Amino acid sequence: MRLLLLLSLAFCLMCDHIYAIFPINYLRPYDEFFYRVSEGEKLEWYAVVEYGFKPHGRTEEGDKVQPFQLWECDQSSLGMLKGFEANSDPGYFSQRFNIDDDDGIRGHLVPAANIEYTNAVVSARYYLPYDFSLSAHLPIYSMAVDQVAWRDLTQDVTSEDKLVREDLTGDIAAHVCQLGDLAIGSWEDRGVGDLVLA
Repeated sequence: MRLLLLLSLAFCLMCDHIYAIFPINYLRPYDEFFYRVSEGEKLEWYAVVEYGFKPHGRTEEGDKVQPFQLWECDQSSLGMLKGFEANSDPGYFSQRFNIDDDDGIRGHLVPAANIEYTNAVVSARYYLPYDFSLSAHLPIYSMAVDQVAWRDLTQDVTSEDKLVREDLTGDIAAHVCQLGDLAIGSWEDRGVGDLVLA
């Protein structure tokens, strides 16, 4: 396993551009490399914790960006109104705008936020005769997104710009909540994951 990781890292260093999506949690408590075998012990307890310091991402060009800008630097609020039935609430709302008039700036928002992620795993292993063992692993997660901001790129040049600013992007969080029942502001959650027996 470690050899595979080292070979992957060496390959990444040789390439100019690597496009990959890595898992948010690297802890695999049932990985044999986490175990410390003590001679004569029947039961061992241990815990592993991971924490992300100042998370950020890199674009394909290598520019450092915030996590919400990793795959797309901005989001189109006019694009989110496409595809609804004409007689639905979002459909009625979208009829205020010419949603096909996306010039790459009007209705576009740049998301920004601080993200904190902590993962811990508490594990126990009981050693049985003939080199058998039974282990239990309980993950605990904590994640928080705060200081969420949506910077509006819409200019103030045309009447369409003014309409989009006043009726859509000026209070984008309220419109998304009203039309799609989604909260795009700050949030935090903590909880216990699935118990793993191995």
